[in-house]
Amino acid sequence: MPPSAHYARALVHAPFRALYGLFASRHGNCFRKCMRLGGGRLLGIVVGEKYFFRTESTAAVTMVLEEQGPSRTLLEVISCAGGKGLLDISYGAHKTYVHEVLSDLEAAGLKYEVLEEIDYFDPSKTPYDPDEPLKAGPAS
Repeated sequence: MPPSAHYARALVHAPFRALYGLFASRHGNCFRKCMRLGGGRLLGIVVGEKYFFRTESTAAVTMVLEEQGPSRTLLEVISCAGGKGLLDISYGAHKTYVHEVLSDLEAAGLKYEVLEEIDYFDPSKTPYDPDEPLKAGPAS
């Protein structure tokens, strides 16, 4: 049975700091961390959870934000966990949670483009090679 996770990747036309602040305050009730990458770019992780009556359980959401330029941020949103019953049925809760995050962008008046959206997401469906940096060998 594939996981009932839902994934979306979007390019947001807004500064990293504005998005990180928005998502940390709105959805970061479990964890958040901001890191500086080589070249000075910022990377942020925000993790939250919310109770869904339809599954009688909480679902998790994780946002990964990667600064692409002064007003461009790559956003990945994954909702998972909290399905109901033996088959982990989500009744659409994960897709709803991802769309709530995207709706926050609209409510804040931010423009964005959804690059991918994948239902029943698992790592094999990632739209890029998530392990590519490991293939280049050790960092110098």
